[in-house]
Amino acid sequence: RTGDRQPPPVRFLCADAGALLEAGESFDVVLSNHVLHHLDAPGLLDFTKASRQLSTGTVLHSDIARGRLAYGLFAVGITPLAPGTFLRTDGLRSIRRSYQREELASALGEGWTVTSPAPF
Repeated sequence: RTGDRQPPPVRFLCADAGALLEAGESFDVVLSNHVLHHLDAPGLLDFTKASRQLSTGTVLHSDIARGRLAYGLFAVGITPLAPGTFLRTDGLRSIRRSYQREELASALGEGWTVTSPAPF
């Protein structure tokens, strides 16, 4: 009987990590998606440090990986759909700026595990 079940106590927030830390917030899970390639080296370390401080459990940062195949497939696939648009320009820029697995592992340092579940 699904009517008797209560939803789990879940809260989803989209907020600045600094403001959350200042407010004393903490979370079981901290997730980010497609953020890391937008950060310079100091920003990457600040961002990942804050995510650890906010989490009492799991931290997962999902991002794209730089590669010729990813760049080529995106360029070919997006061009008929959005030629000359910001979507195409930003997508290709994001791929160029993204990390490869080894580079990200080196930039993050000890205490982080970097995996590649897909080629890009």
